[in-house]
Amino acid sequence: METLQWQGIHYAAGYESQLYHPSVIRAFSEMLSEMRGAFSAEDAIPFLCLAKPEDDTSDRLISPHLLGVEGACAGALVVAEWVGCVIRETAVARVMIWFTEGFDDAFERHDCGVEDAAGLLVARIRQENEVPSILLSISQK
Repeated sequence: METLQWQGIHYAAGYESQLYHPSVIRAFSEMLSEMRGAFSAEDAIPFLCLAKPEDDTSDRLISPHLLGVEGACAGALVVAEWVGCVIRETAVARVMIWFTEGFDDAFERHDCGVEDAAGLLVARIRQENEVPSILLSISQK
């Protein structure tokens, strides 16, 4: 969460999306309705994607240093599944997701549809052997 603050991304704790259990994805519509009550319609709703509820980074979800390259790629597919669920919500116009290793603040931006996001991220993890510093701006293409 310190990384988000350091990068100037407003984040209020309490809406972490813990991707370790499928019920989180199934319950997302209900969670989104609740969250929209706490934000204005124009606001972005921030998430921190975690592997376990006690985590404060995404390392156990997508770090090749911890999981190996193929483990990180598997985590990227979990994130893509979550993004696919989020982007199908009628109230969601776009999902912007930042990936970085450490405290990088230079992000290569990619505008894509949800079908392309996972392939792009997995290819880059395999190519670089680490999480690339990219911003995926995903729409309902």
